[in-house]
Amino acid sequence: LAGGLSIGHFALLAVAGYTLGRCWPETEGAPATKSRLFFGRRLWQFFRDSGVLAGAAVLGALIAAAQLLPTLAHLPHSPRALASDYSFASRYAWPHWHYLATLVMPDFFGGGARGHYVGAPNHWELAGWYVGAVCVVLAPLGLFGRQRRAERWTLAALCLLAIGLAFGDAGPVHPFFYHHVPLYAALRCPARALFVLVVALPILGAHGVGWL
Repeated sequence: LAGGLSIGHFALLAVAGYTLGRCWPETEGAPATKSRLFFGRRLWQFFRDSGVLAGAAVLGALIAAAQLLPTLAHLPHSPRALASDYSFASRYAWPHWHYLATLVMPDFFGGGARGHYVGAPNHWELAGWYVGAVCVVLAPLGLFGRQRRAERWTLAALCLLAIGLAFGDAGPVHPFFYHHVPLYAALRCPARALFVLVVALPILGAHGVGWL
């Protein structure tokens, strides 16, 4: 909402996915004879909750309009409106699966503060999405719980999608997003998709703690 187009793009993906999973109706624990009625009530709650959250999003956009409106007004006159070529949009991506280690050890390739970073450029973009090793270890355990399964699995799918995007042209998802997802072609730095992990991993980690 502060006008960061690329981060806002992935923040929208994270929040929309989490909202869908969080509000999705589940019949877990409902009596078999009343499951249809129970599901109908939960479906009504889904639309109700989604509508309320959509209203909250509109209110947030109105509060942020002082920044959003000038950004939208400037966008047609910006080079971003022309999109970018594929090579530009693929810069600052994970070049190798070894970079998965930065989710547990952000200085696996060295650090930028002391000038001894030896990985692909640059340290902040590729290794700046660390949320804690304990959180990363606990996150998979969050899938074992019985409640809110839609929420848990949606968050896990978002994490896998973000990691797939972070590999850029070396991964399976970036080319599809470049050609088919609105605004994505105007961005660069596929590794910024890892912002999704900053939202999703702590929630999954909390579910993991609850399961333990």
